[in-house]
Amino acid sequence: SPYMARFLINEAASPLLPPAGTSTFGPGSDIFCVDFNHYANTGTYNAYFTNLGTNSADIGTYTRSGVGLTKYLAAAYLSEQIKIAGASSPAAGDMNGAIWQIMSGEPTYRWNGSTWDAAGITSWFNTATTTGWISVNASNWVVVTDQLAAGNQTAGSQEYLTQVVPEPATLLLIGTGLFGLLAV
Repeated sequence: SPYMARFLINEAASPLLPPAGTSTFGPGSDIFCVDFNHYANTGTYNAYFTNLGTNSADIGTYTRSGVGLTKYLAAAYLSEQIKIAGASSPAAGDMNGAIWQIMSGEPTYRWNGSTWDAAGITSWFNTATTTGWISVNASNWVVVTDQLAAGNQTAGSQEYLTQVVPEPATLLLIGTGLFGLLAV
């Protein structure tokens, strides 16, 4: 992780989404695999998007069953840390292993180039599950779940987390509008 994905949105019109009824893929987004036990579907499939802040009641209905909000927030915390450290940093593999450990119960060890090691995964697991998850802004994170996996532990393809942030062009537009308002 992270991987790059593009989402085709067919929802009601929104300033951050394409117009309703369009078939335009949105911009590329980083997604983080949180599911060690299922295959990565690299094709197109229907998915549910569950915002951890505004749709937390949907967890277990539109996401995999048995995974609570705290686990998703701990995985989001580690995803934030991967983005800070860089996906190619040595710690990123341990962080990703900790995400899988939190969400799937495995792996507990990672090959570090010369031996199997559990220390890094365990350290990140402990940080994320004790205090790290508390610092996450839940509204900034969405769980992407294959519709075949919703409410199920064994069906469908992998589940992913992605961060919801306005596009730079949207931020520029908002900034320009605020500047214009201030000028008036």
